[in-house]
Amino acid sequence: MPKLNRVPTWLLLWLLVAGVSIFLHGPVPLFSTRTLTVAWEMWHLGEWLVPHQNGLPYSHKAPLLYWLIHAGWAVGGVSDVWPRILMVLLSTANLALVALLARRLFPDRQAVARLAPWVLAGTMFWFLYSLQIMFDLLVSACALLSLLGLARRDGLGGFAPRWWLVVLGLWLGLLAKGPVALLHLAFPLLLGPWWNDAARAAPRRWYAAVGGSIAAALALFALWVVPVAILGGEAYRQELLVTQTAGRMVDAFDHGRPMWWYLTVLPVLLFPWIAWPAAWRGLRAGAPREDPGLRLLAIWLLPTFIAFSLVSGKQSYYLLPQIAGFALWLAAVLDRRAQSGDVRHGTAWPALALLAIGLLVALLPTMVAHGLVRGAFATDFAGGGWVLGTGVCALALLLLFFRGRDVAAALSRIATASLLAVALLHGQFTAAAWHRYDLQPAADLLAAHAARGVPIANRGRYEGQFNFLARLTEPVVELDYDTGPPWAQANPDALLVDYVDTDALLPPMPGTPQPLWSGPFRSDTVQVWRAGDWLAARSMPAD
Repeated sequence: MPKLNRVPTWLLLWLLVAGVSIFLHGPVPLFSTRTLTVAWEMWHLGEWLVPHQNGLPYSHKAPLLYWLIHAGWAVGGVSDVWPRILMVLLSTANLALVALLARRLFPDRQAVARLAPWVLAGTMFWFLYSLQIMFDLLVSACALLSLLGLARRDGLGGFAPRWWLVVLGLWLGLLAKGPVALLHLAFPLLLGPWWNDAARAAPRRWYAAVGGSIAAALALFALWVVPVAILGGEAYRQELLVTQTAGRMVDAFDHGRPMWWYLTVLPVLLFPWIAWPAAWRGLRAGAPREDPGLRLLAIWLLPTFIAFSLVSGKQSYYLLPQIAGFALWLAAVLDRRAQSGDVRHGTAWPALALLAIGLLVALLPTMVAHGLVRGAFATDFAGGGWVLGTGVCALALLLLFFRGRDVAAALSRIATASLLAVALLHGQFTAAAWHRYDLQPAADLLAAHAARGVPIANRGRYEGQFNFLARLTEPVVELDYDTGPPWAQANPDALLVDYVDTDALLPPMPGTPQPLWSGPFRSDTVQVWRAGDWLAARSMPAD
């Protein structure tokens, strides 16, 4: 066991901040609740191969994350505690893999392995995403595992890949999120001669190993795909094998965005490092030919970013593995410039960026009061905003007046201030605005009625937000505008969940039907009705 004083500071800080933050509120709808719903339905159905959502086969994701959730439930019972712990473990695994990969890529520069986890832990978007029960942290860990196999050193300064580790990472990545896992590793594999001297000397041998590794990973993946394609039925098979890959790449049925969209979100994805001049100076340095570690990172990051930009379906968290790669790149180029005598590493600009955020939050109550900022979320978030804003400003001022000895000290302090600031913002969201996302009270009501065999319906698009929270064992009936009234007429004692525009709500009138429960959900209001009462309320003339 390592001594406590040998445990990296970034690890202790991350475990403390992430471990506390992820338990401040419940699973966020719709992403986290959907993941938990699929895991729950597989669990209570005893269906371990074909994922299900709301009673139907669910083709959008492969099963590895669900299996990991099941492993914890098998030991401690069904709850949302283990899935949250799992996400903290996966984010910590990413930090550790980044440090290990830095040692492989830059064996003579141990400072890189100390700096890279700080960069990743201090990236605000990466922290916030780590609090969601979703798939891309697992995909990122799998990609880093394969890269760790590719980056094995041969003892002579070159790379001699450990192909079994590459296969393991690819296979687990496929089980985590399907064929997109191959895209995260495609360019380091296909462009081996551009970064690997052995591949350049014997390209046929390299591409034979690459082809064999991909074939082995796909063969292992087929051990799951073939049975579920048979068991899931024709519609599920078409969704799984065609729509979920080709459909998202060419003409996305979901999250379709223009080619340049990722460029617009990069400043958010890379904050606060995007505001640090030292980072820009380091990035301008490029990837020198004599540094094989930087060559590998360049060939991984840039072509993969372009490839994801060409894919039709886009979400900011799809680039999570590349954010880990950016952390490695930034740590490496900053360390190289420090070794060359560049000591310009002040923290003023990141501190000023944090100060601007703190001032904005502190002034939010005033802006809301004067009508400069509108909206229910902003109004809620403004409550107590001056306290939070003062805290963020204090962190920024401490960082502003820091006079570090070297780039490592400056970088770790920027990361610490950024991590604590975003944790404060997340805490403010929990205290002031979480009630707009908290569906647990509605789920408790649904669970009580479902236990008595009462059918439950949802009017509008249903994303599985109640199945896990209410531990439902029967599917929720999905209704649209036209099918709602006939179903309510046929099932007057059932429960119906409806979503209405908050601004269109009328004050309750004596003697008129009222919902059993009503509360905010995002910018709307969610209501749980007895179906007959809902139908009667709809038929009453408006004054």
